[in-house]
Amino acid sequence: MKLSEIYGTLEEGIEGSAMISYDFLTPEERISIIHYIRSEFINDPPAITDDELTALDQTYNLSAGMELPAQIPVSSAMELILKESQPDVVKVDNLIEQFASSKNESSVNLFYSITSDKKLALSSLVNSNGWKNSQDNFILFITNNINQNGFNGSVFRLMDNEWNQLYTFLLGVI
Repeated sequence: MKLSEIYGTLEEGIEGSAMISYDFLTPEERISIIHYIRSEFINDPPAITDDELTALDQTYNLSAGMELPAQIPVSSAMELILKESQPDVVKVDNLIEQFASSKNESSVNLFYSITSDKKLALSSLVNSNGWKNSQDNFILFITNNINQNGFNGSVFRLMDNEWNQLYTFLLGVI
């Protein structure tokens, strides 16, 4: 198999098969793969000619180079995410403190009775705005994500007036 044929397969894939396009690899990486394939799996591969390399360059414009999307190290990305989420973390911590000092308030007790993880429940609410649009959205937000959003199955026993009380309370503090 010729270098240019293997390169074309890596660049374009084979439609209708499991062979995907490897166009996300740099040309250098593709050439390295081709070298490996030709040296390990092809007995006596055909010689690579200057004409073949010129044709490959003209077909795929290899000499123009490849523009890679901007990338940052994972550690830097994690730092950015932590910085961006810090205000929400502070807000949730403040709400937990506020609720702890208001344990006798009926709305706080209602919230406590339907949560298995208060911090996760508050984080879920702080990080989403869709539930704020209506009480129906609020109910769907909570009930569709039970046990993943910090709330527990007790929410299914809430009466309409309790849903209203909870929605009004949380809308006011978040």
